[in-house]
Amino acid sequence: MLHGERILIFGGSGMLGQAVTRTLAPYAARMQSLNSHRGRITDVGHPSRIAMGFAPTWVVNCAAYTDVDGCERDPKKAFDVNGLGAGTVALAARANDSKLIHISTDYVFPGDGDTPIVESEKPLPVNVYGESKLNGEKRVMGILPTACILRVGWLYGRDKKTYIDEQIRRAGSGEPLLPSFTDQYGVPTDTDFVARAVLKALLFNLSGVFHVALDGYCSRWEQSAFVAKAFGREDMPPATRTETANLSAKRPRFTALDSSSFRRITSIIMPSWEEKLSQHIQRYRNSKSL
Repeated sequence: MLHGERILIFGGSGMLGQAVTRTLAPYAARMQSLNSHRGRITDVGHPSRIAMGFAPTWVVNCAAYTDVDGCERDPKKAFDVNGLGAGTVALAARANDSKLIHISTDYVFPGDGDTPIVESEKPLPVNVYGESKLNGEKRVMGILPTACILRVGWLYGRDKKTYIDEQIRRAGSGEPLLPSFTDQYGVPTDTDFVARAVLKALLFNLSGVFHVALDGYCSRWEQSAFVAKAFGREDMPPATRTETANLSAKRPRFTALDSSSFRRITSIIMPSWEEKLSQHIQRYRNSKSL
């Protein structure tokens, strides 16, 4: 169990950061969860000044620039936040003898395989977002080799509306469904589950790189079709391919992560992506936000 931990969270106002804050709060003697204004990770020295005043035992970095197409249009911002920013947080953790958990992404991989990706596979990003996140990983491990990096992907959660939430709303209201890609594969993953994985990483004092995802994988279209079926829709979402979407950034085709290593070490229960998405859909129904 955690006793007397002082936990400092960067990116605490984001979708994942809010879930992590909510999950870790009962285990912290003291906690600071900072938004992008109070926890300016691109301001060199600022994270260290905050950490010096708080003396955290653990630092969790959820801060990131995750707009994939935005990163392609503004590489400087992508590398400032996802690369340099990750490094400044690692420096702050090192200066205070704090343990660090850093969140990375499945998009560090090229997506040219057909089986879930293990940690030992070589990263080779196909877009600026993935390159900037890989740069952040390298900075973190170069500064603080004892850090723990958790790679995640295809996140959704209760704290922010995403593409799948709009699909849920449309499915429940009877509106036409959004087109979905048949040629992008990954693991839809709930932020509350990732937050529990962060807690496990703290409990087990993990170091190194780990993949965290729910069981199974699907295409974007299969995810949307699951939503449609959950509402009894007879029509299915229009099928489309990535090449027709005129996106700024190239997307990797297959980025499903293999989480068996993390599960073996922590004994975390990993539900299927279908089970967690069903719970998310029910949460929307209960909230009457459709």
